[in-house]
Amino acid sequence: MTKSLIVFFLFFSGQLVAQNPVSDKSIREPIDRLFLGMARGDSAMVHSCFAAQVTMATISKGKTGQPTIRHENGINDFLKAVGTPRTESLNETI
Repeated sequence: MTKSLIVFFLFFSGQLVAQNPVSDKSIREPIDRLFLGMARGDSAMVHSCFAAQVTMATISKGKTGQPTIRHENGINDFLKAVGTPRTESLNETI
């Protein structure tokens, strides 16, 4: 009986940890698409990279030089900024 239980648990524990590996390409694709959309000024492409519920924050240095975080109310302002025509592209380096 004990040997049967051990075999049972070993078999099913192997099944539990077996996961489909995620490729680096599938992780990088939405990130690359986001930055390409920013460079092109394509707010629809940028919007397609985000989930329905988004938490956005802007991190900058305050007057004292310390980092400050400003939480945003969604991505609409960001999308508007991306889609606003400009002479220079929004080129961010990863």
